[in-house]
Amino acid sequence: MMRFSMRKVLAVGAALAAALAAWFLFAPQAIGGSVAYLVVEGTSMKPGLSGGDLVVVRSADGYAAGDVVSYRNPVAKRTFVHRILRAEQGRFVLKGDANPYPDAGRPGAAEIDGKLWFALPYVGSALGWLAVPMHAALVGGLCVLLLSGGGGAAVQRRKRRRRGVFPAEAPQPAPTSLETPSGPMFSGRWVTYAMLVTGVAALAVAALGLVAFSRETTTELDRKVPYRESASFAYWADVPPGVVYSDGRVDSGEPVFLRLVDELRTRFEYRLLTDAALNTSGRILLTAIVSDADGWSRRIDLGPASDFEGGFAAASGTLDLHRVQKLVADVERATGVAHESYTVTLAPSVDLGGRLAGADISDRFTPTLKFRLDRLTLTLDQNTSDRLAPSRTRSAQEHILRPGAFSALGTEIRVTQLRRITVAAGLALLVVFLVIAVLRAKALRRGESFRIEARYGHLFVPVSPSASETLGPLVDVATMEGLARLAEPANRPILHSERLGAHSYFVEDGGVVYRYLTGQAQRTALVHEDEEEAAAARLRLLGRHG
Repeated sequence: MMRFSMRKVLAVGAALAAALAAWFLFAPQAIGGSVAYLVVEGTSMKPGLSGGDLVVVRSADGYAAGDVVSYRNPVAKRTFVHRILRAEQGRFVLKGDANPYPDAGRPGAAEIDGKLWFALPYVGSALGWLAVPMHAALVGGLCVLLLSGGGGAAVQRRKRRRRGVFPAEAPQPAPTSLETPSGPMFSGRWVTYAMLVTGVAALAVAALGLVAFSRETTTELDRKVPYRESASFAYWADVPPGVVYSDGRVDSGEPVFLRLVDELRTRFEYRLLTDAALNTSGRILLTAIVSDADGWSRRIDLGPASDFEGGFAAASGTLDLHRVQKLVADVERATGVAHESYTVTLAPSVDLGGRLAGADISDRFTPTLKFRLDRLTLTLDQNTSDRLAPSRTRSAQEHILRPGAFSALGTEIRVTQLRRITVAAGLALLVVFLVIAVLRAKALRRGESFRIEARYGHLFVPVSPSASETLGPLVDVATMEGLARLAEPANRPILHSERLGAHSYFVEDGGVVYRYLTGQAQRTALVHEDEEEAAAARLRLLGRHG
């Protein structure tokens, strides 16, 4: 039955509490945390912040003047770290400490990433250096070498020296059938290979993480939203039926004879046509302008301005032709200048604002319909094309926030998903590494043979204990490192035999066989030598008494 000590329970609880605290304090906003990590570029916040500094900001419940915050500026399409100057109508005015003018953007509280928590000078530059794949590979490779090297043996030797026990004298626990020091589950080579594989996987995950966290989670795209503005002019008048107007009506496009028509009714209709969602409103006004070739003009309002909502508006009014004629006569009488004809222009104006799909729209549409006025008639200006139905095509600029994506080998994945995957993979690799480290630590406590196999196992050639006894004259070496120095330069194999937990290692060089014995093997060899000496002594004793 497995038993848990209070010490282990407390250790596990402390580890969980530390993990939760680390998540609360340092988890990035991209994976649900409250912290954003930014690298300063430029000099707008000097002397407090300089280029290459790593800035850490935390989301807050509220922000006030004097706070240094980060926010996404939609005009510059960049993230800024600037100081709040003041609040205006629910939004903030910000400025860099070294800038002479405030920012163009006015973010609200919801658009601010967070308030400055702390900054680390030059760390951002170092991370930028690591973002280069070659640099990351060099650092990762160095870490793998350090983690999978033979440092464990040196640590164990230092520990044993402090306890006054030398490697050759370290006691060896009796191995069981399931846990032999050279067994497949706990062999030094298995742990070394596992650490190497874990290190390579960690390097790949780190490179993927650098890609994921160096890219924006959203991408701003500018999309044109087309729309068409069309309008129509109409004018008419009721007159007595006769030889000129047989149906008793003047319709749009027909000349207006001033002797027969006293008032001309007018109407202007405006339409905004689009396939996008429309949420607009505005104001429409219809006026008439009387002018001459010398530049004189006079405006006549045909009706009051009116507000409208949506994509349709209309304005109507009545043009008093007797008033127009009297105005022209008064001007001629006052100036002494008479013109053969004048121009009468219907000049509507439509001011429009609102949103078209996700785009802000602010527009003004002012088509005109021109007439030629002489002493007897009011006729349409023949030089005006599409004079009764003007139109134009426009577009609004929509800023779209699309999820950032990473593409490789024909596959596309969102940056947020890639960040979650790399974080999960990193945590999984950390757990695997900790498990391997625990297994390694447990195995290291079992004896020197494990450390030897972890470091030199790639040179081993296993031999049976009986075969090792026929190798001939032997020279014992004091350390395994010394034996390895004989084998490695010439790439000679190290013969390895094991009997009842006692390990022996042999290298043949120039007809001489060099041997290193672990502590248990040394004791076994000493016992054999003592038995042989005892047997020889008994034989000598029997010879004397024979």
